[in-house]
Amino acid sequence: LNPVPLFNVREGYGAYLVPGVAVLIVQQALLMAVAMLMGSWHEAGGRPLARDLGSFTGVWLAWTSAAALHCAYWFGFVLWFQDYPRGGNLAGLAGFMLLFAGTLAGLALLVGSLFRTRERSVQLMIGLAMPILFLAGLAWPGEALPPLLQGLRWLLPSTAGIQGFVALNQLGAHWSEIANEVWVLSALLPVFTVLAAWRWRGIGA
Repeated sequence: LNPVPLFNVREGYGAYLVPGVAVLIVQQALLMAVAMLMGSWHEAGGRPLARDLGSFTGVWLAWTSAAALHCAYWFGFVLWFQDYPRGGNLAGLAGFMLLFAGTLAGLALLVGSLFRTRERSVQLMIGLAMPILFLAGLAWPGEALPPLLQGLRWLLPSTAGIQGFVALNQLGAHWSEIANEVWVLSALLPVFTVLAAWRWRGIGA
């Protein structure tokens, strides 16, 4: 038996785990940042922005840009600087990055609207990081999860994000090969954004 690694050519733990964990870092960092900001607004007596859809759109675009820049930093600089496997489908990666960033911004604004104190978000997000990583199917096969969790895990952008980014950036996959991940994020994007806009306007808050 002569095993030949195809993508993790150095058979290192970092080369296997870091590209996927980078997606989780982007997600948890944005969730904490938005929740802390909105929790601070609530503690101060209310947010300093109007409740109309124009204000919400501006905030959503701002956080989408922040998430996209964070992804670009990881996949465009960090992996190159640290010499991790990279250089796959760059055009596909850029498009998938924007889809992931928009979905994540919608989720962050929705989750952030639920916090009344800024510290609670950090306590919750840090504690959930490891379970979310296992649910993503990177460190633990998704097929080995209980049937209920196999379905619920796709409600997290990180599940489709980790699978999609690793396939595009490390394996050079085409969008047709990550169609499932693209469809999942495309379905979550309007759901999270609409619910976040509903919360933003103060309905049910």
